[in-house]
Amino acid sequence: KKKLLLMRGRLVWMGLRKTIPRMSLVRPVVIPRSSIQQSYVKLFRENADNHQIKIDDDIEKEDIRNIGIIAHVDAGKTTTTERMLYYSGYQNVVGNVDDGDTMTDYMPQEIERGITITSAAITFPWKNKRINLIDTPGHVDFTFEVERSVRVLDGAVIILDGCAGVEAQTKRVALQAKRYGIPMVVFINKMDKDGACAQQTIEDIQMKLKLNPIKVQHPVGSGNMFSGVIDLIESELITFDQEDQGKQVIRVPIDASHELYDVLTTEREIMIDAIASLDETFGDMYLEEVPFTSQDIHEAIQRIVLNHQGVPVFVGTALRNMGVQPVMDAMVRYLPNPKLVRPPLTDDGSALTYKLDSDPFVGFAFKVIHDDNMGPLTFVRVYSGTLKSRSQLFNASTGEMDRVLNIYQMHANLPQAISKVGAGNIAVLVGLKTVKTGDTLVSKLSKHNPPILSSIQIPSPVFIQPIEVETSTDESKLVAALNQLVREDPSLQVTKDEDTEQHLLHGMGELHLDIITDRLSKEFGLSFHRDKLFVAYREGLVSPLKHQSINFERSTNNKNYAADVSLSLLPISVDDTAQTDDCNHLTQHLIEYDPKVILRGSMRTKFEEGVNAGLMRGPLRGFPLHGVRVRVHSVSFPDDMPNDLASMSVFLAAHTLISKSLSKHSSNMILLEPFMDVHVTSEPHYIKSITHDMNTRGGQVLDFSSSGISQDSSIHALLPLRSMVGYSTDLRILTQGNCEFSMQLFRYDEVSSTDIDDS
Repeated sequence: KKKLLLMRGRLVWMGLRKTIPRMSLVRPVVIPRSSIQQSYVKLFRENADNHQIKIDDDIEKEDIRNIGIIAHVDAGKTTTTERMLYYSGYQNVVGNVDDGDTMTDYMPQEIERGITITSAAITFPWKNKRINLIDTPGHVDFTFEVERSVRVLDGAVIILDGCAGVEAQTKRVALQAKRYGIPMVVFINKMDKDGACAQQTIEDIQMKLKLNPIKVQHPVGSGNMFSGVIDLIESELITFDQEDQGKQVIRVPIDASHELYDVLTTEREIMIDAIASLDETFGDMYLEEVPFTSQDIHEAIQRIVLNHQGVPVFVGTALRNMGVQPVMDAMVRYLPNPKLVRPPLTDDGSALTYKLDSDPFVGFAFKVIHDDNMGPLTFVRVYSGTLKSRSQLFNASTGEMDRVLNIYQMHANLPQAISKVGAGNIAVLVGLKTVKTGDTLVSKLSKHNPPILSSIQIPSPVFIQPIEVETSTDESKLVAALNQLVREDPSLQVTKDEDTEQHLLHGMGELHLDIITDRLSKEFGLSFHRDKLFVAYREGLVSPLKHQSINFERSTNNKNYAADVSLSLLPISVDDTAQTDDCNHLTQHLIEYDPKVILRGSMRTKFEEGVNAGLMRGPLRGFPLHGVRVRVHSVSFPDDMPNDLASMSVFLAAHTLISKSLSKHSSNMILLEPFMDVHVTSEPHYIKSITHDMNTRGGQVLDFSSSGISQDSSIHALLPLRSMVGYSTDLRILTQGNCEFSMQLFRYDEVSSTDIDDS
């Protein structure tokens, strides 16, 4: 593989380096990164047949691993991924986040900020297995990126900062992985930092993540003295040759004469006890004093991982090239192949019954991005059957036919053509025109009563950014650009203010919306005015609106629409919301059907789209409704009505009925505001000032804690989001930059009468 990069004045080709003397440059030469990227793409495509990663279309399912890297922001996910690519032989140069030349962080916004914004999929070999790896974002504003990645994974590696332990976003992404039943291993990173403590981090794993940690490695030294790890399973000292950036792993047996023997025996006994307590088979061997081998230990750990009973814990420092290869070994040894994972759930809560190899094609579209040359690229996890290029597909979620032109294996943002993709794999389909995130795709042979896989939960936006352009030409360009961005990122919602004619961008946070507007400006070349950011409030029901009915009829463009709908709107109490781990689903709305109501496939999808459309705009201030359960009593339409007219009829009837019912009973509505779960970590002498600032913002401090790892103090509080605009900047000023802060949506509460005028 040949990769073109500009690194510190050198022109670097993968496999060939040529240094350009700095003094030979008469004047500075600026090469746009886009030009470098285009050259990279061109070279990659021209040399695809000679690429080191041979794509075997008929690879055995047992040899596939679909793995995600998940963690809090700045824990070292991308740095660890770069080492994996280097050690696997995928690339011959290690990328660096600070230099902006990593394989998986390719967006200009990622390079400028040094953070991961969008999930990137990449395929590489390790120990005769194929690893389909997804590097996910760690910032809370991009939680949806993690959600849709975790949805299609078979296993995950949680990366922890050895100094910070389990941080707020780590808890959230681990909860996401648990919800989908994803087996996990843990890598404690940054053991070379002062204050790093593996034991304290392991205690964090048990207390905060509610996981049973199995310490399979013990660090040798810490901070600047960190030099390697003790393999407690094989009883070996592992070091990493820094002459080749840790690529050569050196293993030395630890016998009774070794200086680390006492540490090994103590820590190994602790590990054996932990395994015996979690795995019955190994526990019986241990209690009966049956001799066991390292292979017996490995098999026991695999059973524990696959049964979600515990997580093996590894230690190292990716930046200093130590400890990554054992994690890669764990990925293929402990995490499951597609045959070992439970089948995905369908929209009715039952498991998919199709078999991996023998049944027709079933795929799940979990991501769509736009490529300037190829158009929409649809990322698909294949759950059964095989798909070939030029095949027709049926979108079971929408009832539409579509055609796949080409199939690619993605290497971050670089495609490699393949002829087909089989069950258990992740690939990109080109040519699909209308597919969106969460759609189920099946072969055309399965279009009659096809399975529909459960979709992806889209979190509620919490901030709104108004923007406006000056000319009608820019207006049409802006609409096209926003449509593309919404298709790529469903956590972005766009509405239009009927009074000001401004476009309202609904996003997950200040950073999320900043990235979106930056892309509109730089990527799409649009000039626009940004108005003041404001909070995305919600509206709620005080009491039920029972048995609302409509006999809907409308004629438009020589088409006659007609449908009868009866339903009830029921509030879900705020107290119930507070008891959930995540209140976002309450804005997705719960739709229940009386037993006599029969709606299937695309008809049911269209009806529910109408329900959700009606609940998107409340009568008080036009904000979406929150915490509403919709009970559907009856839906009917003329028997002789064509299917397309019937689908649109039930959509329009549901939308119209709910909109009119809410307007008629506006006195039964309340305005709700988002409250955020906030964690701030800083040096102890700043805590008093931070607490006072939180109180002035209307916050409620829940508890204080001290980290046994970094010696910093933490504050956990609830604050109304309206008081949090610009908080990160204010906090940095207050603490002179010595702080970390994260927040996520906790619940919606009624806006107090004293605050309504300011809302």
